[in-house]
Amino acid sequence: MLTSQFKDIIDKPTFFGSLALLLAVTVPLVLFPEMGAAWVLIAKSFVTDKLGVFYLALGVGAILFMVYIVFSDIGQIKLGTPEEDPEFSTLSWASMLFCAGIGASILYWSMIEWIYYYQTPPFQVEGGHP
Repeated sequence: MLTSQFKDIIDKPTFFGSLALLLAVTVPLVLFPEMGAAWVLIAKSFVTDKLGVFYLALGVGAILFMVYIVFSDIGQIKLGTPEEDPEFSTLSWASMLFCAGIGASILYWSMIEWIYYYQTPPFQVEGGHP
């Protein structure tokens, strides 16, 4: 019963399209790490050197667009039926967003922090040593 419900609620084109794109990017990077490092360096230098100001302007533009959406008529569209009350209060939503951000940073740093301390340890210790 649970498997059939999962098959019904999953959006197959979105899920499998995202999975294919993710695998198309990660598998070559894992199989060819030296060439993958070169590709990533080329992409980074292209974004920072060639698109630097445009990249920053795009970020500012996205924030301004979101602020416009919030204060326009589009931001007042209610999800669900018009007479339905919100499931969560504003404080609950803010708490959930805060906890999701904290959880994401915990997951990120749990994988990265040891590398950070290995490469640049504190107290003027030389990096790369046990």
